[in-house]
Amino acid sequence: MIEHILLWQFTEQAKAEGAAEKLAYLQRRFAALPGRIEGLHRLRLLPNVNGGPYDLALIAEFDSMEAIRRYQQHPLHLDIQQTAKSWVTGRACVDVEMP
Repeated sequence: MIEHILLWQFTEQAKAEGAAEKLAYLQRRFAALPGRIEGLHRLRLLPNVNGGPYDLALIAEFDSMEAIRRYQQHPLHLDIQQTAKSWVTGRACVDVEMP
């Protein structure tokens, strides 16, 4: 099992236009992906409650790195990515193998 952890920072414009609404929209979209993309078991998009440079954490569980690659190229994910790219700026990502 691979845990995929992505951190995002909202742009100042996205914050000014309603970060909470954008987060809720993205949460709904991401919640629809498990069961529709092979190898993706669980996906959560959560707000950072600890401060710091990142506003959001996406935490997803996949069968394998190959499943992550399928997810990254899947049309449903690409559609969300297209929407989100104008709302987010800073990004950090790690993939860790779970015991």
